[in-house]
Amino acid sequence: MKKNDNPEPNRPPKECPLCINELTNNEYDFYPCPCGYQVCAFCFQRLCEQENQRKCAKCRRPFDPDAEKRIGPQFKPVETTTSTQKLVVNYYIAPKIVQIVGIPDSLLSTEKLRQTAYFGQYGPIEKISIEPSTAPSAKTVLANVTKPVFVKFRSPKDAETCILSMDGIQIGNQPISASIAVVEQCPKILTGRTCNKRACLKRHRQERQSDEVVPAAEIDSKDSGLKKRINPQRPNNYSLYPKRAHCITVFPPPRLAPPVYFPFQHSRIYAKKPPLLFDLVMAPGGIPPASCPRMPPEPIPLSRIFNLE
Repeated sequence: MKKNDNPEPNRPPKECPLCINELTNNEYDFYPCPCGYQVCAFCFQRLCEQENQRKCAKCRRPFDPDAEKRIGPQFKPVETTTSTQKLVVNYYIAPKIVQIVGIPDSLLSTEKLRQTAYFGQYGPIEKISIEPSTAPSAKTVLANVTKPVFVKFRSPKDAETCILSMDGIQIGNQPISASIAVVEQCPKILTGRTCNKRACLKRHRQERQSDEVVPAAEIDSKDSGLKKRINPQRPNNYSLYPKRAHCITVFPPPRLAPPVYFPFQHSRIYAKKPPLLFDLVMAPGGIPPASCPRMPPEPIPLSRIFNLE
């Protein structure tokens, strides 16, 4: 890529974020990565010459073979407007995230909810997010609430245990509802930016085949089939399960499922035939001959041992 040190007028200056040098005329519209991260020609060559690199310094995406030729305004990423950010097509069922609605405001503290007396008794917690009342998230469409709590557990089994324990109870004469959360793709990831929110529980990776995609039409219509998918069914005799409580808890402790009944299996000892008994007194020759009888060793004379012959 050739440099042209004569910048065009009426254009604001730009600087390379790596070497802090002003971009030249040809580098002004140089976009080697589709994410829109601009670097000068010198820094671009330095990134390409490093071993096992040739990646964008911002998004760590490998450069395309034609990255050096991506010069021109047509390669500039299209800036998303507010109208395009609202077009969320699909949602995803997050089996590790639980959505709890109805917790009193006096308990809405992430540090308090992580304790063993609250959500910590159901399993290891990775993140807890409390949605603000002024800006309801798209994940609250199913419940139509303004201040839910989202808890991300380490395993889906712990999330299911939390739902079975919390759904349908009352705390301070206020009903509690718990279900699996429905999340959307993070808009910052869609625009090629980095999400710096530590407690963000939206989807930050690409779609996989194992993901359960929920169209926006099902959420808008509040489909009954979707509610069954996000609400695990409680067993009929769940109230008879023993509780697992190691200390005094505010939220109901989880219940342990009884062990699965396995039919009794006889061991191999009982499956064998009874041994055969032989009366050697009455019938000395009653023992059946062996298939390969072992012959006694031939005695060696002493003269051969001491070489007396």
